[in-house]
Amino acid sequence: MLSLRDLSFEYEPFPIGHCAPVLPPDVYRALLDSFPPLEIFGAKEDLGHKFSLSEVNRPDAYHTFVRSSAPWLGLYRHIKSAAFIRQTLAALADAGVDLGLGGARVRRGGRLEGAGRLRAAMPAKAGTSLESAAMSLRRVFTRRPVLGARFEFSVLPGDGGHILPHTDAPQKLVTLVISMLGEGEWAESWGGGTEVLRARDPRVAFNKLNR
Repeated sequence: MLSLRDLSFEYEPFPIGHCAPVLPPDVYRALLDSFPPLEIFGAKEDLGHKFSLSEVNRPDAYHTFVRSSAPWLGLYRHIKSAAFIRQTLAALADAGVDLGLGGARVRRGGRLEGAGRLRAAMPAKAGTSLESAAMSLRRVFTRRPVLGARFEFSVLPGDGGHILPHTDAPQKLVTLVISMLGEGEWAESWGGGTEVLRARDPRVAFNKLNR
């Protein structure tokens, strides 16, 4: 459903890509026509002038809406799939942004890809110690990272909507942003866009805690 075939990158001050189109026109139009109403969103004043609806922000309203909308339920299931996560990692690696996660397990709707390995990790003989079994399980569930995906509905109002400068949480490895605009809904003369910021102090240009 989501295609990254035409992905291109700038690499400074950090990798940021652009891709268009990413959705078939009929799918994009169906998603646009069924975008959730603003009244079920929650304001995120701590982040700027933004409204959010997600698994984290207003989760009950989020799941109720997604279940009620065939176009968005289709996208939800696609994004939750192991195939989508692996295709995204492969597209990034092809562009030189290799996160080294090819061997990671993928969480799919609460279930883990590769969970069948659990049986192989259990004691093969009745006399195997509990400690040995625990060590085998630890190797299965801790050595390889577990990846998951989710999406958020976000609204930035035309009268000054914005997100404050920020870095994402360390556990968020990749962010994809899909603009949702109908024909004639935005005039270029109004401005708008994304600012990519460079650290003022080069010593903090890379740090795992996002200072």
